Amino acid sequence: MSSKIATWKWRGTTYTQLVVGGVTTDSLYTAPGNITRIDFSTTDSAGASRIEELKAIGQDAIIEIIPDGIKQGTASPSVDAGLSWTLRVSGEPSVETSPVPFYKFPVASVSSTAGAGFGVGNQDNGVVLYGPSYGGTAGTTSYTSEGSYFDVNVNDYTSRSRMWDTREGNIRKQMYKMTHAQNNISHIYKELLRAMIASFSDVGYISSEDKFIHTKCVHANAERTVAKLKEDNNIILPILSVAQTVSNNDKEREKVENLLVHEKYWDTDKARAFRVVSFAPRAVNVMYQLNVWTKYMSDMDQILEQVRLKFNPEMEVPTKFSTLAKGFIDTEENIGKLSAGDKEDRILQKTINITVRTYIPSPKFLVTSGGKIEKFLITS
Repeated sequence: MSSKIATWKWRGTTYTQLVVGGVTTDSLYTAPGNITRIDFSTTDSAGASRIEELKAIGQDAIIEIIPDGIKQGTASPSVDAGLSWTLRVSGEPSVETSPVPFYKFPVASVSSTAGAGFGVGNQDNGVVLYGPSYGGTAGTTSYTSEGSYFDVNVNDYTSRSRMWDTREGNIRKQMYKMTHAQNNISHIYKELLRAMIASFSDVGYISSEDKFIHTKCVHANAERTVAKLKEDNNIILPILSVAQTVSNNDKEREKVENLLVHEKYWDTDKARAFRVVSFAPRAVNVMYQLNVWTKYMSDMDQILEQVRLKFNPEMEVPTKFSTLAKGFIDTEENIGKLSAGDKEDRILQKTINITVRTYIPSPKFLVTSGGKIEKFLITS
C-alpha cells in the first residue's frame, strides 16, 4: 500500500453537497463504468490544507480509497470497514472554487474488494486517501532482466532530482527574487490605450457632398476636450476622444493559486528550443470612456452606428502581448449640448463606456540546461 495522504468525510454524489473537509463522487457504487469523477476538498477533515498533496496526483496515477471503519456518531463500525477501492486518474485534474475550493479528478475504477456492492460509505463517514503511484501495484515497479523477474518498491528510494536546482520549488524561489529585484514594468496599459485609439481611427461620416470624411481619435478625457473646444476655435468636428478611467481584478478569470506557465520558444539561428517559465498572468478589466463630439445629430448617428458594429458582441483589442484582449460596451450616456468658443456653437456629446478584458503579463525566465534562471527577452 502507498502512503496515506489524509482523511476526508464522504458527502454524497453532487457538487452542492461538497463541503470543506469533504469528498464527493458522481456515483455511489464502484463497479467499472459507474464512477467517472471524484472530488476532494483542498482541506481535509482535520482542517489541514492538502493542496500540495493533491497537486501531486496527475493523469494515470493510481490512488486508493479506504473507509476508516468509523460510523459517524456511533461506536459501531461502518458497513464498508476493512474494504478498499483502487482508482486510476483517467484525465487531467482541474481545480474548482465553488461551492468550496476542491480538486476534481476524472477517474475509472480499477478494483474493489467488495465488487459491485461496495459503496463509499454513509454520510460523513471517514474516507482515507492513499497514493499516488504509477505502477501496476501501488508504489511497486516490476523489472525483467536475463530471464529473472523481481519487484522494486520505489518508495524505498529517494529521487535524485531532489538534489538539482531545476525542481519547481527552487525555480519559484529564484523567479520571486528576480521579479522583486528587477524592473519588470510591461507598459500593458500604454499598449492597450494605443490599441483602443487605433481601433476607432477608421471611423468617419458621410458629408453633405456624399464624401466619406475620417474623424480624428485622440487621447483625452472629457474635461480636457471641453476646455480645448472652448479655447480653440480651430478644432474640427466631429472628433473622438479615448480616456482610461479605472481597472480592477477579474474574479471570474483569476487563478486560485500562483501557477507556473511552461512554454517553449524556437530559436531559428541556433536551431534549438528553449524552456521558458513565468507566473500566470493577472486577469484584469480595464475601463475606458469613448467620447464622441459632433455639431449635427446626423453625424452623431453615423459615428455611433460604426462604433457599435465593431462590437459583435465584442471587439478585439490586439497588442504585442496578446491577441486575446476583448472589449465590451457597458453603457452609453447622452451628455447633451454645450457651448464652445466665442461663436457659441452648440456641440453634441455622447459617452460610451467600454470594458476591456485582458491580462497583465508576468516576466518570462529562461531555464538553462545547467538549471540557472535568466531573464528572457523576446526580440522580433
